Amino acid sequence: MKLSQSVDLYIQRKRDAGMRFDSPAQILRSFLRHCDDIDLHRITVHQVTAFLDGLGVRPSTWSGKRGTLHAFFAYWGARGRLKHSPLPPSAPKTAQSFVPYIYSRSDLCALLNAVPRCQQHSDCVMSAATFRTLLLFLYGTGMRLGEALRLRLVDVDLMLALITIRDTKFYKSRFVPLGPDIEKVLQQYLRLPGRRNQQYRPLFQTKSGNPIAAQVAGASFSRLRRIAGIERRDDSYFQPRLHDL
Repeated sequence: MKLSQSVDLYIQRKRDAGMRFDSPAQILRSFLRHCDDIDLHRITVHQVTAFLDGLGVRPSTWSGKRGTLHAFFAYWGARGRLKHSPLPPSAPKTAQSFVPYIYSRSDLCALLNAVPRCQQHSDCVMSAATFRTLLLFLYGTGMRLGEALRLRLVDVDLMLALITIRDTKFYKSRFVPLGPDIEKVLQQYLRLPGRRNQQYRPLFQTKSGNPIAAQVAGASFSRLRRIAGIERRDDSYFQPRLHDL
């Protein structure tokens, strides 16, 4: 079996099982380009090691690539298409390079107080009220940014204090209960003009009523963080992120 065929079949079967499988698919396609379209059983440990090490690969990236290839080789080994896995026998011990930022109450107050200044320019696509509500919503629910930005008004049930997240990771849906504080924030936000009569429009939308792109939210938060003076004072490479909320 050629490597291209084994990669295509493996990705398709994972997606047929209900998995989104985007990141592993990218890794496998990259591995195919690295090895060329050789026979699956002719892949060597040297080729796999060279692909894993790459140039400037972070430990987390290395581990993700290795985990994807480990599952891929195990799949075809269990089906008799591969007698021996060409994966290196052991992974090197690596130190965790990422440490999430924990926001203090004073940090959060500084961020919220800086929102009007951050969004004061007319070219900002997101209003200050929307940005402030989004920050509190992420902090109060622990929801992923992408999940929050995909919510529609119909997904919010303030009578039951419940959010419905549809087709999220692995195409599953779930409910997120709202505490009284964030429920009050949403009530105030939904009183803004044009919110109540647009049930299938985005909950968090631009000034023109369009969905907010994750890149826009991330760039706005980077600007907000600089205005509020929130930064890491340790040796970590990563500055505080919107996702850390």
